[in-house]
Amino acid sequence: MNGAGDKKTIIFLANDSYNELMLIQSILSDCGYFDIETFSNGNELLLFLDRRRPDVIISDIQMPQVDGFQLLREIKSSDDQAVRNIPVIMCSATFNAFETRKLALESGAAAFLTLPADKASLVETIERVTPKPVPNESANAAGQLSQSPDSRQYKVLILEDDKYNARFLVYALKDLKYSINSVESVAGFNAVFDEFKPDVCLLDYTLPDGNGLDVMKSIKSKKPEVKVILMTAITNERMIDEFIMEGADNFLNKPINVRSLITAVKNAAECR
Repeated sequence: MNGAGDKKTIIFLANDSYNELMLIQSILSDCGYFDIETFSNGNELLLFLDRRRPDVIISDIQMPQVDGFQLLREIKSSDDQAVRNIPVIMCSATFNAFETRKLALESGAAAFLTLPADKASLVETIERVTPKPVPNESANAAGQLSQSPDSRQYKVLILEDDKYNARFLVYALKDLKYSINSVESVAGFNAVFDEFKPDVCLLDYTLPDGNGLDVMKSIKSKKPEVKVILMTAITNERMIDEFIMEGADNFLNKPINVRSLITAVKNAAECR
């Protein structure tokens, strides 16, 4: 496992509140934790454990399908010792009484935090409960040798007028190590497009001075090789069909799922 202080810690976040999920992720990203998987309930997280193991889990209590306590019980009763050993930090903005905290710790939680959590408490708790790594110089050397010195850095240009959403998108994509630029208007997008030369454009549909579909048409007329991913919370089948017919390479429905976002951008940039 990776230690909490080396910025390589794999963190799983489970919370059905999109705002709380993004707030915690933003705080963690500010502190150098970029390898973060997000889930809207415990069931999603449990299913994802077959694909990847985290160094620490941070879970809300009240969630649909599988809540925090059910998730904790599943983790601590797993037949796989590696899963049982994953530290789980329970948190809640509602269920924060002494009895709840006591039950969480007695059930195997490594810690309990009241939401909204402040940065210092969150980071201190992660560092305290996450096992420190055993240095492995040969593994580090092998990892350095495997990196291509001339690997290309792809460029992503984001057009999103909501500052909160824009910040979320930038943080969510940081682990890809791409060059990322974000603008809030069509005018701003047009001002930087030619100089920035993006490989992928993430476009919100509803904008203060236009819409993402018209921006995409303009991009495709000038630079058809640039991949375009449209984003909107207002969708219907006819709108999605129009996106496809006009040349959209992908579409993401808001609120954005982090894993879907990363997959869509990575596929657009690297599968060219």
